[in-house]
Amino acid sequence: LDALKSHFALMQEFLDSQSRVLGGFAPPPALVPGEMPIAAPAATAVPVLPLIDSNQPNPHHFPLLGRVIEQSASKLVCERTYDSDLDLFLQDHAIGSRPTDRQPHLLPLTVIPFTFSMEILAEAACLLTGNQLKVIGVDSSRGHHWLGLDDGRLPLRIVAEKLPSTQPDFQRVSVRLFQTTEAGPKTGVLVFEGQVLLAEKYPQPPAVRPWTATQDFPARNNPDGELYSHGMFHGPRLQGVTSIRRWADEAIEADMITIPTHDYFSFTTTPKFRIDSALLDAAGQLAGYWLTEKHTWGFNCFPYHLGHYTQYGPPPPPGTKMICRGDVRMSDELRIEAHFDLFDDSGRLLFRAANWDDRKFSVPQHLYDFRLDPQVRFMSEDWLPDAMAARGQFLRRLQPFEEGFMDQGWGVWKRMLANLVLSAEERRVFYRELPTTGPRREDWLIGRVAAKDAVRSWALATHGIKLAPADVVIMTGTRGEPIVVRADGLPPSVPLPAISISHSRRWAVGICAAGGSRLGADYQHLDRVDAADLIAGAFSEAETAAFLRALPQAQQKRAAVALWCAKEAAGKAAGTGLEARPQDWRITDAVLERRGAAPASAVVHHGGIDYRVELQIGDSEVFAVCRAPGDASVAALAATA
Repeated sequence: LDALKSHFALMQEFLDSQSRVLGGFAPPPALVPGEMPIAAPAATAVPVLPLIDSNQPNPHHFPLLGRVIEQSASKLVCERTYDSDLDLFLQDHAIGSRPTDRQPHLLPLTVIPFTFSMEILAEAACLLTGNQLKVIGVDSSRGHHWLGLDDGRLPLRIVAEKLPSTQPDFQRVSVRLFQTTEAGPKTGVLVFEGQVLLAEKYPQPPAVRPWTATQDFPARNNPDGELYSHGMFHGPRLQGVTSIRRWADEAIEADMITIPTHDYFSFTTTPKFRIDSALLDAAGQLAGYWLTEKHTWGFNCFPYHLGHYTQYGPPPPPGTKMICRGDVRMSDELRIEAHFDLFDDSGRLLFRAANWDDRKFSVPQHLYDFRLDPQVRFMSEDWLPDAMAARGQFLRRLQPFEEGFMDQGWGVWKRMLANLVLSAEERRVFYRELPTTGPRREDWLIGRVAAKDAVRSWALATHGIKLAPADVVIMTGTRGEPIVVRADGLPPSVPLPAISISHSRRWAVGICAAGGSRLGADYQHLDRVDAADLIAGAFSEAETAAFLRALPQAQQKRAAVALWCAKEAAGKAAGTGLEARPQDWRITDAVLERRGAAPASAVVHHGGIDYRVELQIGDSEVFAVCRAPGDASVAALAATA
């Protein structure tokens, strides 16, 4: 019952967090009468320009579009799979540092920048309208989902449709991006949309917005040379900010430079962009810099809406020095609203971004620090070191995140953590086999984090070898038990260690010891435990009489939880679990108080075998660990995983 209540509470918090973010989003546009679904046959076909597939000639003209699957005078449908090995600029928009140097193909979570989604819209509008008009703006750009390449690839369907226009030299095109999956609807799920404005000429630029703030502070948290070293996740291809000139309570101004694009793709060195997405992204970065100047590092913000983008000239050539000035404010505790002007040294306005909205996230410090250096830092704490070290056991405990945090932003933090700690094999399990919502995926992930940290502690203490979390590969054995099947960086002569994982109240613990036999561990918090129900279901009358009934009522719950943990640990060490028959695992002896140097302990008998369990019994939690008797080889177990 408690588990069920916890599940529904987590789901409610998830829905609430989604509602808070989506509150600023307009609903997807409804189909107007007579509108055809995306998969409908095209109307009168017009020739398809042979320049939108990276495998066809001249891919540099429309590098972000892909394959045309439908085209008429008023509608265009393309399909494109974005790939971090092809779209190299995405490697510089990854949330977190490289997971491990031993597996260079593993990347942190790469995300298509908001402004590059706008470029996709612009390219589609240009192709639909004959590629003769200039992009002068994009209205109502709105992200409905982070466009993350969870496993290095992201398939999108791009749908562009002309909107009515009475001016022959002006066009307005609605473009929507749909993420397609095997399990989802054929047309995909709407993830981004906007309206592209095209004309024969660029509009005349107005005057640059003035600096109206009464304050004028120099950068304190973002000095020159350190702009991208504290918390921003932009690599060299997207590092357009060169210096924070000044900031105020509701304003910021910075020096910028346009960035070469010859190395943005693996299939062309001369991509043609309709807007300078990198420069526009750099302008958006100022919202983050303003937030860290006004407060401190430890926050992140991501754009989800841009009301009006107006372009007054073509993208400037690489190396052009620019200035960006913005008015910025917190519209509420979770949203940042900004207006940016970007202009050259002469004061000529190049583009204006009005009504730019970011969602602010407060990131727990240990996750924030871990993201910056996942190969060295630990997410978990070293727990009970004095009790464990003497027996060669390494125990790590990971405290829970605030309930609902990992599901914020469409699970962006959960996905980020997964890509920082998981190997390629483990990522396939995480993304393809575990449910995207609810507690199971989060429990699985934090359990792996704790166990990997335990293995890292063991490798460093016993062999002097530093391992990154992604170097340690944990898979599931034939009976559901976690097994270390590989540890990159560990010499082949070193047997793989034994591990065990346990969860309670969204906490996770992982324990590791040298290989040789199975290891079983169980961890339980004492709160919300109904002692009477536990005793009635888990123990025989003989066990209750021998170990529980004589205890004062206040001690019965703690003793019952400790003996239950002993049974769970023994079942895991046996490799079978309790198989839903806890009374078949009999407590034959128990010492529930430490005696000198000897810890509390219990003996669990099952199948003719005695399992000796060590207990750590605290005021609010209990931990039990058991090594299976015999010599079951961990290497042999790994081979069956």
